[in-house]
Amino acid sequence: MLAVLLIVPVVVFAQTDQTGARSGVTDQVGGRGTTFTFTNPLGSVNDLNSFLKLLLNFVTTLAIPLIVLALIYTGFLFISAQGNPEKLSTARRIFLWTIVGAAIILGANVLLSAISGTVNEIRRTTGYIERGVEERT
Repeated sequence: MLAVLLIVPVVVFAQTDQTGARSGVTDQVGGRGTTFTFTNPLGSVNDLNSFLKLLLNFVTTLAIPLIVLALIYTGFLFISAQGNPEKLSTARRIFLWTIVGAAIILGANVLLSAISGTVNEIRRTTGYIERGVEERT
């Protein structure tokens, strides 16, 4: 499994706007006219909710093949047990924890949707705006 993680290529692309310039934040430092541009390495991810969705999609993409491999391995253990109670209990235990792990990973999308919906509702009812807190009138 470690070999799979090392072989999977990781590609990072710089984000550009319609003019071809890199997106980022430009700021004057010390009033001397020195300009630095900070580019967001995650592209269009500008808030925690977007970051968590991106992270969850990455983890799910990696986890699904691992879950399939674990289920195939569990099937092999069931077949190779040949009625041996000790090997059968080991195969059942591995199968149980594979299913539990799959449920947690695949259920994380539902949990993320519930949490982000709650946070967005709190923001809406308290008048929170991205750049600060708006006074409620």
